[in-house]
Amino acid sequence: MRIPTGHLAALTLLLGAGVVALSIHAPRARAGNTAPAAVTDAAKGVPQRLPVPLEHPADLGKGELKSLDEQIKAVRDQYHAELDPLEAQIKAVREKFDPQIKALEDQRHTLVLERESPQLRQIDELETGELTALADREKGELDKVRQTYNDERKAIRQKYDQQKKDLQAARH
Repeated sequence: MRIPTGHLAALTLLLGAGVVALSIHAPRARAGNTAPAAVTDAAKGVPQRLPVPLEHPADLGKGELKSLDEQIKAVRDQYHAELDPLEAQIKAVREKFDPQIKALEDQRHTLVLERESPQLRQIDELETGELTALADREKGELDKVRQTYNDERKAIRQKYDQQKKDLQAARH
């Protein structure tokens, strides 16, 4: 069945008007706002928004936030109820097998060292010493970099915390 072109255009316009009407009225209905959404300046034909909040913005959504906080807490509690016993099992298995593995690895290492020539052992010891010194130097430099970034994070947080305090003081 074919729809005549004129009817199709009218149907499209009608659907578009419905979508526009819903987009204008639906947000106010959800928020409980009964103030008019817009007023048209008849002389200019330009819609203008009315800034009339019926509730304080801080009060909006408090119940929803509390509900979400409760849901988050419940899911976290369930998560830990299931995860904590598994972590305890993993810890017990590690405590059981790690010493055995370490002893076997030490035994293997000793056997390998006994079969090396003294010159090769000396080269290995020099290499190990230099690599250890390099690792220590790297750790020190990384600690300095981390501290620098931590200091910057702290300064940024303090700056924005102060701006938030100033904003709240201006509201009251």
